Amino acid sequence: MCRAVDGCAPFIDLESAAMMLASIEKSNAKYRHTILAWALMPNHLHLLVRCGEESLSGFIRSMLVRFAMIYNREHKRRGHLFQGRFRSILVEDGRYVLQLIRYIHLNPVRAGIVHSLNQLDRYPLTGHRGFITGMPEPWHDVTELRRVLSDPGAEPMENYLKLLKEGQDAETDAMEMTAGNWLLGKAGLVAPRSDSLSARRYNFWGAVLGSREFAVDVARTMAGSGAGISRARENLDEMVAQEFGADGAYLMLARSDSKSSAAAVARRRLAAFLHEKAGLSASQIARYLRKAPSAVSRMLKS
Repeated sequence: MCRAVDGCAPFIDLESAAMMLASIEKSNAKYRHTILAWALMPNHLHLLVRCGEESLSGFIRSMLVRFAMIYNREHKRRGHLFQGRFRSILVEDGRYVLQLIRYIHLNPVRAGIVHSLNQLDRYPLTGHRGFITGMPEPWHDVTELRRVLSDPGAEPMENYLKLLKEGQDAETDAMEMTAGNWLLGKAGLVAPRSDSLSARRYNFWGAVLGSREFAVDVARTMAGSGAGISRARENLDEMVAQEFGADGAYLMLARSDSKSSAAAVARRRLAAFLHEKAGLSASQIARYLRKAPSAVSRMLKS
């Protein structure tokens, strides 16, 4: 899930929403992930992605930066358009994926943007209309979606419509669908709470939506493969995005070879932040900013 900054609703009009759909298409042409479900809401978007070999973070960053540059130019605005880092969870196959497909495609109904499944059939800003009409967005993999919905006892479309009808009548835990039902990391395996979510980027590797057995298997795999080290790097990216903006422009400026005063200020601010908040040494900061350790040492002393 990606959310816009407070007070900004970039997808409230169809023209801006179409720009985001085009941005998703262009970015995914490079990163080649499988997108099973999607929804654009006035101030945020949901994507259910089956990751390919390329970086999910790279795909999301490319998509958001591309859209933000065009949107800011069209609306004569400056500054960050999206809050912090996108929120991602790892989802277990089977009923958990089905629940999330349903949650995402029913978002406009729950928000009161449309008031029935019949109205949702005509609503253009989720994957639902394209799936039932056979005219999806080019990047929405409805072939894979049909496979996920397959059941020996019924056709995929029959299963899908039944799934949505049941979801419309049921109470859904929105926090669980967007934040997962397990967190993995330094504190072990825990159920998310509001306080654990606020500390998530510091104390946890990531979130899972699935059974306890699945979450335990994921934790063991991460520990055994050293994925926690990779996740630690992602946590740094998340901390920086939370403090300096999700579009990555500030970090790109700090890492650039520019000799401008703005670039120098960005490097000093980032170095101080990483030293004070993340506890990184000068050599670790140097690797992260791609600068010489001696240069970073001078920044921390200035």
